Amino acid sequence: MKEVTKRILLAVLVIPILIVIIFFLPGMHNIALLGVLVLFTFIGTWEFVTITLKDDISRTGAVFSAFSGFIFPVLFYLQINNWITTLGIEIALSTVFSIILILNLIRYEKKEDTTTLKRLAVQISSVIYPGFFLGYLIKVTSLPHSSGLILLFLLVIFINDSAAYTFGMLFGRKSWKPFKVSPKKSIVGFIGGTVTAVVSGMVFIILFPEVLSTSLAGAALLSLILSVTANIGDLIESVLKRSAGVKDSGAIMMGRGGVLDSIDSLLFSAPMYYFMLRFLQ
Repeated sequence: MKEVTKRILLAVLVIPILIVIIFFLPGMHNIALLGVLVLFTFIGTWEFVTITLKDDISRTGAVFSAFSGFIFPVLFYLQINNWITTLGIEIALSTVFSIILILNLIRYEKKEDTTTLKRLAVQISSVIYPGFFLGYLIKVTSLPHSSGLILLFLLVIFINDSAAYTFGMLFGRKSWKPFKVSPKKSIVGFIGGTVTAVVSGMVFIILFPEVLSTSLAGAALLSLILSVTANIGDLIESVLKRSAGVKDSGAIMMGRGGVLDSIDSLLFSAPMYYFMLRFLQ
């Protein structure tokens, strides 16, 4: 099955599920979104530590990293519902980082180990990437018209990704490819994706002005920033994969590799989107 066909099939399967979660679970869409983010961060964190450390991490360490990876989405959810204070967040994070240190201490005591520093850095990073960044989508649910805002975010990111891929495949084979870390990405694909994303964001605001009270210029700026940060997030993950010597973070997503390959565009964009919404509102 061709990669394009796999991508289309994945979209056909996933998009209806997202629409049901966002719009047809009254009073439950926030917790449903949290469940999806927890699942994605669990798998994504597992992929992150296993591709970067390979055999240098025990199964216990990998499992703990995967569980600790979704601590930020959960903490953000508890925070926006006023179920936890700043002190509670500090205690939770201190506990997680302390356990990581203790696990590495135990492993070093058992045998000669020359990779402790690398393993420690990766495990601490795995608490932040991808969970911390993706967790900002939970913060978006605390804003007015959150269902529409989440849909706008996913729409712009998805259209940017799809349009960049399409323009690059159709017109970008011989164009300038400025990104050494991802040599298949062309400037034609980048521009095509960005323009299409900006237009889609403006059309969304025209059709649903109640979702976000902003001008067309504001919608264009918001969509432009989302497009740029989505591309940066994608390139950052390409750096990680090249450093780890792998093509894909996994194989769970048809035509897109692993979970990290599928959510990399969201990670750098989610915090910026939340901050921009706070500014525009």
